[in-house]
Amino acid sequence: MRFLGSAKRKPGWLCINLMRDRVEISHVLVQGKARPEVLLCDSYRKEGDDVATLKRLRRDLNLGSYRCTTLLKSGDYQVVQVDAPNVPAAEMKIAVRWKLKDLIDFPVETATVDAVTIPQSEGASGRSPQALAVAARSDLIAATVKPFNDAGIPLEVIDIPELAQRNVARFFEEEGRGLALLAFNGSGGLLTFTCNGELYQYRRIEQSLASFADADEEQRHHQQRRRDRS
Repeated sequence: MRFLGSAKRKPGWLCINLMRDRVEISHVLVQGKARPEVLLCDSYRKEGDDVATLKRLRRDLNLGSYRCTTLLKSGDYQVVQVDAPNVPAAEMKIAVRWKLKDLIDFPVETATVDAVTIPQSEGASGRSPQALAVAARSDLIAATVKPFNDAGIPLEVIDIPELAQRNVARFFEEEGRGLALLAFNGSGGLLTFTCNGELYQYRRIEQSLASFADADEEQRHHQQRRRDRS
């Protein structure tokens, strides 16, 4: 979900994620680098509400000079696999919207929608092309953007974890070979399947990072067996 920003910004992307008690910030530079360069990766304690904290960080870190993005949280959006409409790429969002009418749990008229196509394999002739459609309530998108706007921090992109992890995975891929990448955080695990920089499928995992840190050896073996059976 991309917004237009006209001002000249520093190179790379700065990701700002608002958490319950902290703000996580990372600045990554990709262009012109053999490998992405992480220029900043830190967590800052909240002092006051979201807007007050963002204003302080904007001042201290000069955040207004970056191309900024943030991630929606799990549960704030839905991803649905649908038949890809046979339309030009510029019309994909509009066409996909009406395919979601009976597939999401809120009125599609109130949704902000985006979509990415799933590339077809060579042996998939005759099968309908597929797409992953992303839908979020428009009022939730507005609420996500509001504290950044109020703090004077321009957001250019709102992403979702599945596509953000795809962007990371492509730096570990070998040409023509699929890659499974598994990551955990405080809310759970995310497994993505990518190839040639494209997201083919994903899976959410209930266990969080804390469940591993707090578990003893027997519990970790039990969790591993559960994942192997699922």
